[in-house]
Amino acid sequence: MTRRALAGFILINLIVSVAVVITIILIWNATQDQEPIIRTRVRVVTATGQVIAANTTPGAAPREADLQTITALQRQATTQAQQIATLQAVAGTAGYEAPTEVPVTPFVPDTGGIPTLNPTFFSVVTLPSAAGSGPVISDSSGTAPTTASVSADGCELYVVQSGDTCSAIATDYGIDIDELIELNEIDAACRGLIPGQELRIPGPNCLPPPTITPTPTITRTPFVIGTFTVTNTPVPTAISAELEIVQVLNFGDVTTEQLDIRNTSNAVVDMIDWTLEDENGNIFTFPDIKLQPQQIIRIFTRVGQNTPGALYWGLNVPVWEVGETATLADDSGEPQSVYIIGGETITFEN
Repeated sequence: MTRRALAGFILINLIVSVAVVITIILIWNATQDQEPIIRTRVRVVTATGQVIAANTTPGAAPREADLQTITALQRQATTQAQQIATLQAVAGTAGYEAPTEVPVTPFVPDTGGIPTLNPTFFSVVTLPSAAGSGPVISDSSGTAPTTASVSADGCELYVVQSGDTCSAIATDYGIDIDELIELNEIDAACRGLIPGQELRIPGPNCLPPPTITPTPTITRTPFVIGTFTVTNTPVPTAISAELEIVQVLNFGDVTTEQLDIRNTSNAVVDMIDWTLEDENGNIFTFPDIKLQPQQIIRIFTRVGQNTPGALYWGLNVPVWEVGETATLADDSGEPQSVYIIGGETITFEN
């Protein structure tokens, strides 16, 4: 039994005993003040419920046995109190002490600095030598900054972030918005920027974009091989013309204007450095091409890709006009064929 349980048990017995004594005294005093005879029964009961004395005599005082019982109870209570004091002293001598409450120390945050993580918890990461070499560009939308790089043409590249506008990017770099739009060939209103898209930033080391010549629409002209009549005035100094200008079609229209030349000999003619010239000084120089016997080759005025059967002058305006003379000369400059524009159109038949 623990010390607290023992003390409680003794205290209860003491209280019960005192209550019994007080009850007896009160009953005794009440019987002395009343004249009528009242049958009184005194019962002394212990804490365990055992009856130790009873008096049922009307008007009689408590018997000697009852008084002795009360005295014994008082002595027992005194003895129990002394035992409690003795037990407490013995418990203290044996090292048993009443439990004490340990105060909880409140948590006080350390304001002396920012706590750091133990570096041993993390593996070492080695960055490549080129990492972080580009400038860091902040984004007005609040997203993570993007590291710029440099393109092959020397332009600094910027990666478009969500919420970016051309005006905001131009302001951040201190450049003209029109230069930014022109360099990147984007819409004049700067619509349709896509996050992740790379923009070239104008600068002293940034080369302008190469000029791309659009390929014009090719209009195919039917070409039927057959007998034909040529309106051709050979140059008097040309002893025998191996190549002849046979016709000029669609003159005045750069998209379809063409001049046809035919090899009238039975040998292959190497046309490298041959020239074709009009009266205004426009000269077309033939590339390294060989014309087979009786083969016809066409020279188109517009821009295009050369083929074995067609060559392209690469002009944006027409060359030939009515009444003008077209002159074909060999690699030494000797005229080989002359043709006056506006003659009868030749139709090739099977």
